[in-house]
Amino acid sequence: MPVERSCCFFLFIHITMVDYSKWVYILMTITLFNLNLITNTTAISNQFNNGLIPQFNSNTSLLTYNNSDDNIVVFNHGENGYPCIRTPAIIKTKKSLLAFAGTRCGNGDGCNPYNSKTVDHMDTVMKKSIDNGKTWSSIRSIYSATCQDRDHGTPVYDRVKDRVVLVFRGKDLLTWTMYSDNDGESWSEPFQINLDIYNKSRVSPGRGLQLSESNRYAPNRLVFVAQFGVKGKSLDIVYYSDDHGITWTRSKTIIPSGNEAQIVELANSTLLMNARVEVKSKQTSRLFATSDDGGATWSSFTYRYDIAATSCMGSTITTTTTTMMDDDDDDATTGKQVLLYSHPSSQGKEGSHHRMGGTVWISNDEAESWNPFYHATEKEVGFAYSCLTETFTSKTIGLLYETEDADSCTGPSCKIVFTTFELPS
Repeated sequence: MPVERSCCFFLFIHITMVDYSKWVYILMTITLFNLNLITNTTAISNQFNNGLIPQFNSNTSLLTYNNSDDNIVVFNHGENGYPCIRTPAIIKTKKSLLAFAGTRCGNGDGCNPYNSKTVDHMDTVMKKSIDNGKTWSSIRSIYSATCQDRDHGTPVYDRVKDRVVLVFRGKDLLTWTMYSDNDGESWSEPFQINLDIYNKSRVSPGRGLQLSESNRYAPNRLVFVAQFGVKGKSLDIVYYSDDHGITWTRSKTIIPSGNEAQIVELANSTLLMNARVEVKSKQTSRLFATSDDGGATWSSFTYRYDIAATSCMGSTITTTTTTMMDDDDDDATTGKQVLLYSHPSSQGKEGSHHRMGGTVWISNDEAESWNPFYHATEKEVGFAYSCLTETFTSKTIGLLYETEDADSCTGPSCKIVFTTFELPS
C-alpha cells in the first residue's frame, strides 16, 4: 500500500470517528495504517522533510470539543449600524483582554445579513474584557477612514512599555500605526510606517509578535508581517521595531507566494512564519519560513500539507504547558513550549463559503508535527478568520473567531465569537 494512501486512511478515521456503525472498518484501517507506517518510516520522514506527507504525533491527547454554551458573541453584524464586522484580533495585556476587528461598508466576503444597509466609512473597532473574557465593554471606534482606504488593525502588546501597538492600512491605502499607553483607553495620533515600494501592503490579520527578553538576536523586538500584491501573485514582507513602535525597519527578504501570515518565536530564538497560500496549485498548503536573526532575513521556504485545508487566514501562537517534575517537591513544575494553530478544517474548495469546521492543531515539537486537538465548531458549521491568545487562567487559551449566524445572516463570517479551551497536561 503506498504511503500516501495510508495517510489518507488516517485522515478518514478522524472524520468518521463519530459514526459508531463503522467501528469494525475503522479498526481494520488503523491496523493497515500502523503496519504500513512501520515499514515505511524512512520514506515518510524523507517526504515530510519536503513538505509532502502529513506526519502525526501519536502522543497528543484526544480531541476536545467546544461547549457552545460557553461561547460569547463579541462583535455581531448590524452592531452599531455596521453591516458586517470582520477580521478578529485579540491580545492579553497586563490588565485585560483587548479584542479588535474591522467594520465593512456593506455585505459580502462571507457575511451576508438578510437585511442590511451600506455605510460610507470603515472603522477599526475594539472592546475590552476585564474578567478574562466573560463580559465585554461596548464597541468603540478607534480609527475611521473611507470605504476605499480602510481594512483592519493588527495589535501587539509591548510588555516592556506596557503599550499596545496597532498597525493597519488606512488613509491613502498606506501602512499606519498608533499606540496606547493606558490599555486602549486613548491612542496616539496615527503616523505612517515607511515601507518604500511596499507602502501599500496589507498588514496580516491576527496579531503582531514581541520577541522574548531572552531572544539571542533581538530581545523585545516588535515584528509584523504583511502581504503585498494581487490574489494568486502575492508575497509577504516583514518589518520590525526596536524602539517600541516608533521607528521601523523592513526585512531584507521577500517571502514569495505568501499571503496572510503569523509569526511565532521558538524556544531556541528562531522565528517561524506560517502563511496562507493563494497560488492555485498549492492553495490548500501552508507556507513555512524561518528566521535566525530576529526577522531581518528569512529562509527555508517550505510548502506543507500536514495541516492542509481550504484557503484562509490562520492564527498561530506559542504557549507553555506546565508539568510536574520528577522531584521530591510535589509542587515543583517545569514548562514546555507548545505551538497552537487555528484554521478551518474543511478541505479543498475555494471560496469563503467553504470555510467550516474550526479546529485548533497542537505541536509539541516546534512544528515538526501537528495534531488536531480542539474543535471550535462542528465540521459543517462556518468558521473563518480567528485569533488565539493566552488568558489570565493558567493552561486556558482564548479563541476569537468568525462564524455563521443561521437565523439572520449567511456565510462563515457573520459574527465574531469568543471561547476558551484547556491545554493538555
